Amino acid sequence: MEETLRWLSPVVNLPFRYTSEPVELAGTAIAAGEALLMCHAAAGRDPEQHGPDVHLFDATRTQRPHLAFGQGPHFCLGASLARLEGTLALERLFTRFPGLTLREANPQPLSSLISGGFTTLHATTANGPATA
Repeated sequence: MEETLRWLSPVVNLPFRYTSEPVELAGTAIAAGEALLMCHAAAGRDPEQHGPDVHLFDATRTQRPHLAFGQGPHFCLGASLARLEGTLALERLFTRFPGLTLREANPQPLSSLISGGFTTLHATTANGPATA
């Protein structure tokens, strides 16, 4: 579950936050009052945190903290429930459709500034296309 959340965060970007004072970020000066778009998804793709193969989905990866549910006072209250629902749904999916495989190598991502996911995700079972 954690690799799924790291690799494709359900929240890609957060709405704008504004600087309260001048700051410097990675050598770039940002004036007070400037709008910043926080990209949670980029944190899940940081090679310094998750290794040089960060672009690959690896369910066996040793997990490090990610920002899929936020952090600190903005941490998602429903994170535990979402993890449980996701785990149960995946267990039941793979139990019902053993040998389930993706039919497409590069599914079309949602065209959303906020949400992560795919428009469709076609799969095949041992008996042909999956229908649930």
